[in-house]
Amino acid sequence: MHHAAPLLSHPLEDDERGAAAPGGAVSPAPDRYRAIADALPTLTFETDAAGQRLWSSAGWERYTGLSAQELSGRGWVRVVHAQDMRAGHADWQRNLQAGRAHASRRRVRRYDGQWRWHLVNVVPRLDGDGTLRGWLGSAVDVDEMVRAEQALAAQEQRASFMLAVSESLRDLAQPQDMMDAATAALGRHLHVAQVGYGEIDGDPPYITVHHDWNDGRIPSVVGRWRLPDFGVAFVDDIRAGRTVAIADVEEDDRTRAPAVVAAYAGIHTRSILDVPLVKHGRLVALLFIHHPEPRGWSDVDIALAEQVCERLWGAVERGRAERARDASEAHLRAVLDALPVGVVIAEAPSGRIVKGNRSIEDILGHPLLNVEGVAGYAEYGAFHEDGRPVAPSEQPLARVLAGEERPALEMRYLRPGGHMAWLRALGAPIRDADGTLTGALVVVDDIDAKVRALESLQERERQLAQAQLRLDLALSAGDMGVWEWSPAQGRSHWNRQMFELLGLKPTEDGFLPTAAFMARVHPGDRPALEGALAKALATRGGFEQEMRLAHADGRQVWLLNRGEVVCDGCGHVERMVGVSLDITAQKAAQAALTEALQAKDTLLYEVHHRVKNNLQIINSLLSLQLRTVQDEDARRAIAEAGARVGVMARLHLSLYQSGRLGSLDLGHWLRRMAEDTLRLLGEGKHITLDFQSGEAVTLAVDQAVPLSLLLSELLTNAVKYAFPSGRGTVRLHVHRKDGGLRLLVADDGVGLPEGFEPAASKGLGMRIIHALARQIDAQLTLLERGAGTAFRIDLPLPPAA
Repeated sequence: MHHAAPLLSHPLEDDERGAAAPGGAVSPAPDRYRAIADALPTLTFETDAAGQRLWSSAGWERYTGLSAQELSGRGWVRVVHAQDMRAGHADWQRNLQAGRAHASRRRVRRYDGQWRWHLVNVVPRLDGDGTLRGWLGSAVDVDEMVRAEQALAAQEQRASFMLAVSESLRDLAQPQDMMDAATAALGRHLHVAQVGYGEIDGDPPYITVHHDWNDGRIPSVVGRWRLPDFGVAFVDDIRAGRTVAIADVEEDDRTRAPAVVAAYAGIHTRSILDVPLVKHGRLVALLFIHHPEPRGWSDVDIALAEQVCERLWGAVERGRAERARDASEAHLRAVLDALPVGVVIAEAPSGRIVKGNRSIEDILGHPLLNVEGVAGYAEYGAFHEDGRPVAPSEQPLARVLAGEERPALEMRYLRPGGHMAWLRALGAPIRDADGTLTGALVVVDDIDAKVRALESLQERERQLAQAQLRLDLALSAGDMGVWEWSPAQGRSHWNRQMFELLGLKPTEDGFLPTAAFMARVHPGDRPALEGALAKALATRGGFEQEMRLAHADGRQVWLLNRGEVVCDGCGHVERMVGVSLDITAQKAAQAALTEALQAKDTLLYEVHHRVKNNLQIINSLLSLQLRTVQDEDARRAIAEAGARVGVMARLHLSLYQSGRLGSLDLGHWLRRMAEDTLRLLGEGKHITLDFQSGEAVTLAVDQAVPLSLLLSELLTNAVKYAFPSGRGTVRLHVHRKDGGLRLLVADDGVGLPEGFEPAASKGLGMRIIHALARQIDAQLTLLERGAGTAFRIDLPLPPAA
């Protein structure tokens, strides 16, 4: 801003000639010119070419209230604003040197002490040949215009600032972000140290500050503060909704108390501008501006702070409302998406579908169709049970929009891929607080599995009825009764067949006391039955018991009883259900079979005993014959025949002694046979038996006899021919192998003659060995050995061996 006074004098000083005061005699201006200039409201002056003041009009005296003498010399400095003098000095000098006209705005102090703006115009005064002779100037009061311009500029600046604040708040969603943006913008605009926003609650009131803006000159005031500590009168003002502007807290009556000044000193504050926010008669928030030095607050500053506070509160409330709405919508969306049923919402009255949850897409098999009204419902492939398409007006959504309260519809829906599924839809209206219909909601449930399960259940019930009929026929034909026993009630429910098993007349309700049944149980079977029932009840299991019962005609019948315990949901016994089968005929047949088996066992014992005796007689005869024969070959043949007969005799003796007349414990028998062979044929020799046997093997007689003779021949050959020195070891190993039996007969003797082929041997022993192997389907293998002889026998076994 500019003022006229510096141009009047700057850098004017009285020259050596002693320039006169305004209106003085030294002025070269004619009296006529002076009179005109003095009469004008405009302040005029004249200077020489160097800018030294020559004279000034009388208007200066009237305007400033100073006399010509007071304005003379450097007295004029008092009426020119110092800032304008300093600001305009450089421009004044440049224009003087250039000799050009110029204008500026300067503040001049009026007689009442008010500084007012003036427009100062200066033009050069030239002589006839164009030489610069001096300067003529005027100063016009333009204070109202300048201040109007300043107010307009301030208003535009404030409007621009508020627009920027509003724009920044509009893009923010979080209330705290809004507060931070607004306080930072306001602080920078006002060039203050701190701006913050706090919420107020309690009595006495407390302010809670979550965040504030600082330029670094004073510390943050984030926290919770007791407002009366900063002046009770100050609190009264903000409670009343009045903005508090204090230029210096140490000087203001509301805050000058020592304790209050100390409180402000604690937050490094000397000047405050606090704007309260009162809503519905309650103080809810405070916009505070703090500065570390005393500072005056203009009306523009106060209006701007109040406007920012109101705008910020609106933005914060709007943000909170939007967040609450978003949270509500998110909550609603989460609830809808969590529902196991489909939900569709349509607006009223158009019927346009506006929302659906995730489950509806799963139920329909496709996303919601974008339909704009009820007519578009035809795009959904819904059908009645009889195959007719569901018309749009028949849909529950359309029926709600038409005025129905809770319409329902079960329909078949055609899903992508051609599958037709059963759905159930239930509609309901959506109304506002006034009861006006604003929309319609439909809940869709996938009942396809339920409907198909019901259809399946009905089919099973039909099948069950047929099966029950067949069961009744079967029970009647099979002499089988069905019963259900309640231990707590002490009675049983029988079907007709159960009564018939004991020759009793059925009761009307089918029930019979437990005691009546137990009385018919044979005394010898009753303890076992009671024990089996008690165990089944204790273990929540079942039982099976054969027992004798007294028939109504006096005879004894055998029943096979099977039952299972049934418990409730808590595990308590409710009842036992079971069946009873008449096994009297089976028991009679079993007794006859037992008697026949006993007779067979007796006969087999007798057969084995007689065979053993006959073989011993044959062996004795061969021994007697051997005493009379002198030929060595004959004696050897008789001895070998006797040995073979002895093997069979000892085998039948083992069968007779074991009690198992049809089978033989192979391991036990073979060890005994090998030991007997070494004892009888190895007399005078030191031959050791190495016998090994795995798990127990039982063979039938038809396999045991040929195998025993085969092994006896191999052992006999080893004892007789393998050990010329009379020393050695014979091995007999028996093991299971691949579902069969593997036996090894080996010795560490001299071995077989070179080139010997067992299959081509003409000897009687080897022919017997091969014949016996073929008889039992065994494979005989001569193993390669470095010393001695080894035969392996692989014998297939029946599955039960």
